[in-house]
Amino acid sequence: MAYYGNRMFMAYCCAACEVLYIILFLIAEKEIENLMDVFIKSMKECSLISFLLGLSLFGWAIKQIVNIIQVATNTFYHSLVTCVNISFRQLKDFFTLIDI
Repeated sequence: MAYYGNRMFMAYCCAACEVLYIILFLIAEKEIENLMDVFIKSMKECSLISFLLGLSLFGWAIKQIVNIIQVATNTFYHSLVTCVNISFRQLKDFFTLIDI
């Protein structure tokens, strides 16, 4: 996957996730405040924090998309391997029965 081929971009996405979580934690005024309310209020301020929040949100989103692709690909691959293993086992059992 191209994501893993470019280590600088991968590092940016991983760091962006952590930075996003830290910024959201720091700018939330109340512990029970809604995440979207905190994000929208911060983006309306047009400050350096808003810029960092937007920049880290992009890296976070890319990383989440890659995570979903990985889960889907691995799930499909493991399902396919399981089906093939079961099919080979059944085929082996079938040929064993014929020899008897």
